[in-house]
Amino acid sequence: DDRDKRKPKDKIEPSDESEPQDAEDSSSNEENATRSELEQIREKLEQAKKEFEEAREAFKNATTEEERAALEKLKDEFEMKKDAIEEEKDALEATLDDDEKQFEARAKKDKRKAKNKLKETEDAIEDLEEKLEDENLDDETKEEYETNLENLKKTGKNLNAELAKLRNTIRKTIRDGYTEEEMEQIDALKNELLDKYDDIQILDIDSILSDSAKFKFDTPPVIKEGRTLIPVRAITEGFGAELDWNSETKTVTIVKEGQTIELTLGSKTAVVNGETIELDTQADLINNRTFVPLRFIAETFGLNVDWNAEDETIEIDDEDDESDQDDESSETSDESSNGESTEDSSDTSSETEDGSDSSDSDSSDESGTESDENAETTN
Repeated sequence: DDRDKRKPKDKIEPSDESEPQDAEDSSSNEENATRSELEQIREKLEQAKKEFEEAREAFKNATTEEERAALEKLKDEFEMKKDAIEEEKDALEATLDDDEKQFEARAKKDKRKAKNKLKETEDAIEDLEEKLEDENLDDETKEEYETNLENLKKTGKNLNAELAKLRNTIRKTIRDGYTEEEMEQIDALKNELLDKYDDIQILDIDSILSDSAKFKFDTPPVIKEGRTLIPVRAITEGFGAELDWNSETKTVTIVKEGQTIELTLGSKTAVVNGETIELDTQADLINNRTFVPLRFIAETFGLNVDWNAEDETIEIDDEDDESDQDDESSETSDESSNGESTEDSSDTSSETEDGSDSSDSDSSDESGTESDENAETTN
């Protein structure tokens, strides 16, 4: 076979580009400065409220017209001061929101590029390993292949570190999207779920990453019997889908871009566009909220679902997401058949079968015991 006898043109050295990149650049520093300024304004607002409450307490037993007039004046002054502070706060929050969106978009783009490089390097490694099984290889070619294989694995390791760092960056932007009060409520619900159920694992609210959807949880996703379940409200709002709840049949219907999914609580079957499909899990009522299988719904919408065991994250991507590959990556794929790859790649060992299982479910946010009206509202 002439293909097996071809020698690589050059030995490949680990690419400098494969070294983990610092995703938090100067724009991140600006974001942190804005966030710090915003926190100071929030503290100023709280201080103003405190001062007003103290003054009102002092005047609570006001009996004379003079005392009541002083209290009204104090109230008017507070309202003016509060309005000015809130106006400044709103402007900063809008700036911060724009900065966060841009920062998150860059991190997601870098992550897609790294994953594309990962795929290229995986293919090159697989090709080289297959070639090295040929007992007829001459010593020089075998040495070349082994050197290239070692370098590709180093590149993969570096990219793996870069991907982990980018996931952490994206997770931070997700957490920043929650207020302190929302986080406290979610933490309380975590403890409540753990007290009530001994067969579930609680996932963090920043553990589900998607380029095509943005999930906002008011109750955390869970893993039950090796499958990820997600509140229905979070998944429908994240994907921009429509939701309907039938309290009589305890069936939730999700509609998006011509796809209609029907899931009934406690049933291991689903109906997709009129066709019945067997599931290995079921929609479930947890803490009076409907949870549905994440993987099933995402894949029905034509998305890939991958589990990263290292940091317990789930990535949801478009099946044909190749749009951010660099131009030179196409050249790399041509060279990879010779065991050469100048592009970086990352380790895919994190995409384990366990992860596929654990992300096999989605969840819904509806209580199956509520009335139709309430169910539709909370869903």
